[in-house]
Amino acid sequence: SITISSNRSGGFVRTGFDSMEVTEAFYHGDSANGQHREPGDRMAERSPTTYYLAVTAQDSSGNRNESNFTITVVDDQGPVIVPVIIHEGVELGVGSNLKSGETIVLVLNQSYDRLDALNETVWTIMVDGTVQVDSTLYQTFNGNLNIGPMVTGEHTISIQATDPAGHTSLMDLPLSVYPGEGIIFIEDPNIEVSGQTTPNQRLTVSSSILNHGSGTGTAKLCSDDKCSPEAYISPASLLGPGQTMIFLEVTPEKSGELPLVLIWSDAQSGKEMSIDLTGTIVIEDRAPTWLPPFLMVLFIVSASSIAIKRWGKQ
Repeated sequence: SITISSNRSGGFVRTGFDSMEVTEAFYHGDSANGQHREPGDRMAERSPTTYYLAVTAQDSSGNRNESNFTITVVDDQGPVIVPVIIHEGVELGVGSNLKSGETIVLVLNQSYDRLDALNETVWTIMVDGTVQVDSTLYQTFNGNLNIGPMVTGEHTISIQATDPAGHTSLMDLPLSVYPGEGIIFIEDPNIEVSGQTTPNQRLTVSSSILNHGSGTGTAKLCSDDKCSPEAYISPASLLGPGQTMIFLEVTPEKSGELPLVLIWSDAQSGKEMSIDLTGTIVIEDRAPTWLPPFLMVLFIVSASSIAIKRWGKQ
């Protein structure tokens, strides 16, 4: 007869006759880091879990032979990533709504490595492909990352954690950010200009604005008493912010900063607001394009005249 015994999971015994094949899995025990520990108790380095395995063979005459083995469970996987999203001090559950303009905190202090100290693990965190934490030791940022203000749309927080042995874990955390109430501008308006920025030259000034709110309204660009036609401010959706383009044609009469202001009104509240954009476009006095060639011709003529007077015609 053949008997195989171990202290795994409270102990097990397998028996057979003549020949025997057994397949068993051995896992990390309570001595390793895991969710059976409180978050603050998961950060330390731990010793590997060990089990004994005894194989006993006995023939029909009662002759007995026993072999004993020690099984050590190694860690060949990356850290276990346990992300938590905090908003205004409250942990958000699955399916919680985030509004545009809000700031969140990514907390990773419930994460752990089964054997290595959490402070010795290296982390990379990206939001929509933009690196926020780049190959940084956990102890450097303490597992906390402020993210925001969030903009309307679908987002992905990508988390990568690597232990000292080079084992890596990856996790993508999706987030849905819904439009907030009213008109919400997070980014500064984008201003572009077409034409020569010199006095008495006609310019076309264009502005792109992104509304991260659910509200609608109208907007216009003004330079002194010259204003563009009013443009409709479209609402945001889960696909992203609502975009509005505004065009203003203006002919500046003097050099310096072009007076420019964006004025918009909220259809729901009836309020009118503005952003001063003066300084984004500067009108400069420039020499006419024909002047440099004219000066060169004048120099050549003057030089020739001086030469003729000094040396005479040859």
